[in-house]
Amino acid sequence: ADMSRDATLCDVIVQSARGEQDIHLYVVRHAFSELHPDAHKATLADKKKQPFATLRNAAKPVSYGIAYGITGAALSETINHALAPLGIRCTVEQAQQIVDLWKTKLFPAAGRWLEGQAHAGQRLGYVSTALGRCRYFDIQQAMRKGRAELAAIGRKASNAPIQGTCADMLKLAMVLFATYADPKRAQMVMTVHDELVVHATDDYAQEAASLLKKAMEDAAQALLPVMGRFVVVEPSISDKYDK
Repeated sequence: ADMSRDATLCDVIVQSARGEQDIHLYVVRHAFSELHPDAHKATLADKKKQPFATLRNAAKPVSYGIAYGITGAALSETINHALAPLGIRCTVEQAQQIVDLWKTKLFPAAGRWLEGQAHAGQRLGYVSTALGRCRYFDIQQAMRKGRAELAAIGRKASNAPIQGTCADMLKLAMVLFATYADPKRAQMVMTVHDELVVHATDDYAQEAASLLKKAMEDAAQALLPVMGRFVVVEPSISDKYDK
């Protein structure tokens, strides 16, 4: 959303964060009409009601999967697991139509950005993150192996700037926290995907949590000029390792 500046996608994400919208139900309403006759009726109030709850679960891998370069065949298989309770199936053709609709009608700027990254990876042999870290691809080898290998590069090139920028944010947050916090009273011990684990003294735990929140949110705002201010970090304090 941030990199493509897709106005609709940004708006739906912000409204979802505020509890005024739900991006998955948005996809259900606009892209699942061929799968269920009531899909267009899905509202936030129906989030936990059937058939909308099941349709919403089926819609989740659409937006997430597209960011990973998912194909119609893979999406169909994933959606069908979620749709099983309703006794309906999504064909490969229908799944591909959903992917195409997401990219061209629902969020066209995001779709163009994803395609642009794919082409950059295939033409230039690399794409980069917000901090300029590059993911390189062996185009010559891919060309020797054929279209399937080039298509795989396109999918990886679409996703690499997204995943890589998430990593950028976490790396920057680590640097910022080390700057903000008292190293004698709090230290980072590990990362877990998009989380940071910090050991702190009892009397400094609350302040360390506040500084960690600030560090992570500052990192998001630094690297996501459009959407960064909407990133909300939720620190928690525990005397043991748990979720």
